[in-house]
Amino acid sequence: MTTMFASTTRKTPRSGKRRICFPMTSRAYYGRSQLLLKKLQEHPGVELELMLGGSILLDKYSRHIAEDIETGGFTISTTLFNVIEGGNHVAMAKTACLTALEFTNGFHAADPEATGHEQPVIRREQFTGRFLASEAIGGDPGDIHPALLRDTAVDPEQRMKLYVQFARARLVALEQMRSDPKVTGRASQTHNMLEDFRAVYEELNDNLDNFESRRDDLRKALKAVIEGDTEFQAKLRALKEDPRTYKQEASEDQFVLSDAIDAVDSSTEDHRKLLAEQEEAWKHKKKTKS
Repeated sequence: MTTMFASTTRKTPRSGKRRICFPMTSRAYYGRSQLLLKKLQEHPGVELELMLGGSILLDKYSRHIAEDIETGGFTISTTLFNVIEGGNHVAMAKTACLTALEFTNGFHAADPEATGHEQPVIRREQFTGRFLASEAIGGDPGDIHPALLRDTAVDPEQRMKLYVQFARARLVALEQMRSDPKVTGRASQTHNMLEDFRAVYEELNDNLDNFESRRDDLRKALKAVIEGDTEFQAKLRALKEDPRTYKQEASEDQFVLSDAIDAVDSSTEDHRKLLAEQEEAWKHKKKTKS
């Protein structure tokens, strides 16, 4: 494992395989990406380069996650230390600048043919374009509006409850669509609505990662998220087991459903682990104050 700094310019020699560089900056994203990473790791024509940076390297946020990654059979090629602590806007701005420097240098040194980057970043752009077009408040409880998100920007519990509501509304709409005998193009609509659910759910996880990096108290927020996880798991599995639906539909649509189930299952495990860590951490903080 190599620790790289902005001054490093040496490129990694090529092995003849297709080199894919995969940055990893949070424990939650590692949990959601394990299936993809294993597929890449096992591919005979792929050389997988894992780059670790951000809060994933800090024990207070992601205890011994580097050891867990290596125990899982992956090789960490590079670690990039790019976080400046402080919890204020100045520290955040400096961290953003340092991240640009370190990861640019890391990509230059790795010289990959392709990169696998954190999907929540991509999904946020799709999410913003598709769901945040209106400033109006009201309408369907699943509608996502900028003002609602702004009002909960610094409140983890309320913001997570909002995202659980948004995700729930999409699965409820999916159930209603599929039970309507007059609906045409059920398979394509199911595909699109599952993609919408995944986009919202990934945004939920991305927001949770941000609150974690700020060292917020997430205990109440996580309890709301885990309650939602349980509900989402039940709804997705009911859809998969419905004999009227997916067994007669295209394999691509079945993959979208399986992908959504895997994402929720993996995230649920991460959310439970994080809640246990939060309970332990805040218990010690209370003892210290007393």
